[in-house]
Amino acid sequence: RIRRKEHFFSAEFKVDKAAPLFPADWIPCVELAEAPTEELRPRPEYLAEQGLLAACLQSVAPSFDRCTEDAVRFRVYRLGSLEVRTVQEEGGEEEIGAVLSIGGDVAQGQAVPHLESADAVAKVTEFVERAPAGTEEAGCR
Repeated sequence: RIRRKEHFFSAEFKVDKAAPLFPADWIPCVELAEAPTEELRPRPEYLAEQGLLAACLQSVAPSFDRCTEDAVRFRVYRLGSLEVRTVQEEGGEEEIGAVLSIGGDVAQGQAVPHLESADAVAKVTEFVERAPAGTEEAGCR
């Protein structure tokens, strides 16, 4: 049980490649060829904000929600560029065990690529998320 939680809370856990620590039925029977993988970075500093994160999770459906044979529920939530992973023992409270950021993270000291004035932009993609009703009051943005 402890090894499962440690692996689930790590950046190495992949929803589509959960075995061998997790039940075989967690593995999808259909696999996408060359599915893009996202880089996940642990963000332990967000664990100090358990109350705020818990309030935000109330307004979001989990992107992953599976249960093991010993009735421990493992969930993954997406909040913008954050992935929040939780576990819930049978009859217990849902506990936040890990927060990871999805994709690159300039704020962690990575250099921003330098652009010359002659460089041309080849493609721009903008992602816009609409906040569910009532999330402003809960402290979610």
